[in-house]
Amino acid sequence: NVVPAGLVEGLAMVGGMLPAVGIGMLLSYLAKGKLLPFYFLGFLLAIYLELPTLVIALLGAIAAALHVQYTGLLDAASVHEQASGLPGETAIGARRLGRTDLLGSWFRWLTFSHSSYNYERLQGLGFAHAMAPVITRLYEKQEDIAAALRRHLVFFNTEPNFGAVIHGVAVAMEEERACGSQEINDEAINSIKSSLMGPLAGVGDSLTQGLITPILLSLGIGLAQQGYLAGPVLYVLLESSVIIGLSYFSWMQGYRWGRVAVERLLRAGLLHPLMEAATVVGLTVVGALTATTVSLSTILRISVGPQVVNLQADVLDRVLKGMLPLGLTLLVWWALSRKKSPLTIIAAVFVVGLVGTWVGVLGWG
Repeated sequence: NVVPAGLVEGLAMVGGMLPAVGIGMLLSYLAKGKLLPFYFLGFLLAIYLELPTLVIALLGAIAAALHVQYTGLLDAASVHEQASGLPGETAIGARRLGRTDLLGSWFRWLTFSHSSYNYERLQGLGFAHAMAPVITRLYEKQEDIAAALRRHLVFFNTEPNFGAVIHGVAVAMEEERACGSQEINDEAINSIKSSLMGPLAGVGDSLTQGLITPILLSLGIGLAQQGYLAGPVLYVLLESSVIIGLSYFSWMQGYRWGRVAVERLLRAGLLHPLMEAATVVGLTVVGALTATTVSLSTILRISVGPQVVNLQADVLDRVLKGMLPLGLTLLVWWALSRKKSPLTIIAAVFVVGLVGTWVGVLGWG
């Protein structure tokens, strides 16, 4: 009752605009001129057809397969494999991480994946926090540690338990990179993360929210309705055990699979085609996320003679739905590419969102 309604509306507008910052940071790693059309493809599929992210990711995977096939990347990989000799001749780094490092990283993700949520990066801060023990173990120079933390601070969002597979794979890739692999760069790591987070979120949400939790709730509620205190107690214990177990299994399996997969891909010369394909899928998913997580609209009305034109509904939406969120995201990406500080951009978003709402330019009609 005390906070002015205009301030609440302005903060709501800012909250809808802030994800553009995290997505812009992700685009600064992923976006290539020749692959950027896949970003717009994902955006259009989400804004006009309203397809689920999982379906868009699968369509992106099909597009990635066609892209790799028809651009000759697989042929180049075959030549690389023949030139490299026997599979065992490629230098693969020795394992540097111990079980304590892996457990520490997993436990941080388990406890901070959602407690570190923020508007512009969603789970990005929790991801970087979980990677910190691994990064400080693998890298000795402060500039290498800082660079590794920066590449994991970008926009990230998935189902945290089943999606923990992604973290295990990222740890395996960081380990190979620290062991001297030149092919595993920032783009490669973030391409894998962004291409997997959408599909695993769809599967993980269905598994945990659509299957595990309803079944255990039914069991606990049934006992509680009969007057047994064991109902809620049993639910808490079972839910916690299943979710923690799923998170641990997914994380560790992701590390094992990622380590083996990266090693084989490096030896076969397939890492570059895979990274190109992952970038295609990642850009498609990020395009869909732009359409679904960034919100910005105007309530301006223009009088044209006796007729009043709604700028958003009658003009912008008829030209291109989601034009303002898309434009904001591309503007943020452009500013980041010009070395503008993310904090400066966030401050600008606050100013534009609040002032635009107060003066009656921005809002939801």
